[in-house]
Amino acid sequence: MRSRKMLLGVLSVTFLLGCFQGMAWLARLYQKVPALCNAEGPFGVAIPSFLLLLLFCGALFFFGRAWWYAQSRLRVWWLLIIVAGTSNALERLFYGCVYDFLKLPGFPLFNGADVVLTVSVVFLIWWEMRHRGTAPS
Repeated sequence: MRSRKMLLGVLSVTFLLGCFQGMAWLARLYQKVPALCNAEGPFGVAIPSFLLLLLFCGALFFFGRAWWYAQSRLRVWWLLIIVAGTSNALERLFYGCVYDFLKLPGFPLFNGADVVLTVSVVFLIWWEMRHRGTAPS
């Protein structure tokens, strides 16, 4: 059972990473959309590469552990956080920036991984607040 869960997780991460990186690659290739190579760190704070790598490894351990022990209906949300964070970290390590190419009126440029991260974190916070004090099923 554990090896099946691990294999499913690895395959899911690989597929979703390919989707995120493919979107960014296509946007860079065609450049018909406004784009920004965000070389600063999260929230505009520049972080040295070694510190970013250390923070990424710590976050990967934390979220991987949360995914492993989560209730079955929450695993997909933890997995999405892992994949989206890994996608942004890989872009920053390989390209020196995160390529933002999606634009909505009134919002700064962002990418697909940012959307998935935001939605997943908001859902998990909502779930925790809604089910606080109840026994897991």
